[in-house]
Amino acid sequence: MIKENLLHVDFKGVLPDFDRALAFPEFWKNCGFSGVILEFDAKYPWRTWPGVKRGNYTRTQFRQFISRCQELGLETIPLIQVHGHLEWLLDSPRYAKYRECDFVNEICPHAPGIRSRMKKWIDEVAELFTGSSRIHLGGDEAWHAGSCPKCRKIGKKQIYAGYFSEMSNYTLSCGLTPMIWGDFFAREKASDMLKDFPAELQLIDWNYSADCTFENTLSLMQGEHKVLGASGIGVSGESGALLFSPLHHRLSNIYRWQEFAENHRIGMIHTIWGRDTSLGRPYANWYAAAAGCIAAGNPEKWEAHPWKNLLEAASEAVAGNIWDRLAGFAERIRQLPAANEIERAALEYYALSMHYQYLRQGVYQQRFTRRWQEKSRHHNGLDEYSYASTCRYFYKLSAELKQWKKDFCRFYRQYKLSDLAEVMDLNFTLLEEDLNEEIKIVHANGM
Repeated sequence: MIKENLLHVDFKGVLPDFDRALAFPEFWKNCGFSGVILEFDAKYPWRTWPGVKRGNYTRTQFRQFISRCQELGLETIPLIQVHGHLEWLLDSPRYAKYRECDFVNEICPHAPGIRSRMKKWIDEVAELFTGSSRIHLGGDEAWHAGSCPKCRKIGKKQIYAGYFSEMSNYTLSCGLTPMIWGDFFAREKASDMLKDFPAELQLIDWNYSADCTFENTLSLMQGEHKVLGASGIGVSGESGALLFSPLHHRLSNIYRWQEFAENHRIGMIHTIWGRDTSLGRPYANWYAAAAGCIAAGNPEKWEAHPWKNLLEAASEAVAGNIWDRLAGFAERIRQLPAANEIERAALEYYALSMHYQYLRQGVYQQRFTRRWQEKSRHHNGLDEYSYASTCRYFYKLSAELKQWKKDFCRFYRQYKLSDLAEVMDLNFTLLEEDLNEEIKIVHANGM
């Protein structure tokens, strides 16, 4: 077992109401995590950044959530982004002056007043997370660092290292150990810049690929800084085609990281992301991450878990486009045992997601079949019976999709999940529009 086994939880996506959110720390603790990294993003009403809050939780409720984690013995580590992934902030005209050129996602370290503002934010975070000993300062995907004329004269690597070294040293002066993502140093071949950072800095190397390798991690481990790995429980690909990350891919990523971490005696962070950016599409909800949390918290527990075989087979059926099996998986998933309310909600969400995948693949498979049959008419004639059967199937799919919409909305309302309108618009509405176009064509053909 890995002693330092942390769970990263992103608040910028779909969230349950506060009472239901408060039940999750105990679930995470029971999964086997030693601590949580909490990324509040724009959901918290920061005094440092007034006017940009998005969300319903209050300051008091956030403090209650942190306290609950600490009561359970979970280490609590705040994560704030002090350079990139700041769309929620820089999209506001009030703070656009801090942008790197006109990029909405990154600050310019030379923007007047930005460094003092960031230090003020670190002070506010330290006050909120009383009892925490570490803080994560972000730092990943700094694509545009060094873009403005002043920064270009200094150099991208020098700008990044100088800025984050200053923020790290300030964090230490506040009694907190700094952590940052390590991808910049690998991507920019800038490991030599780490000599300018305080020795206490901790680096996190993230890699969410199902067949991830660890060259970058090993490179970072050659230096003097502590290194942790990071897997992805809930990552991109969770909207449109899929409503949650393919489980067999996530498990492959988690297990590879777990084996590497055990062999090299490093700590682990397992990430649950809410959106790709704060202005981007929502991913799945915390319930959808339940199976991944069980596996990442304790792989041996997952190997013996009653969900394992069916959920992994269902995930592989989705990836293999085995359309006719998906609806059957949905009903079988609903029959799996649940140890608590979070697991019951997770199973219902998995079942709804499998049914959605069945409907989605059905619509596009039938559309392809209809078009193929119509083109075949010009070469070999048309089997009118088969063509009519294909066309009629769209009516069946339409009726099922309407019922699925009702069931999905009922689930969101039952568990008081946020962002229902957005989730439906980006998933159901797009599919419904394509299905309705098919039905118009079927009508026009007299079917």
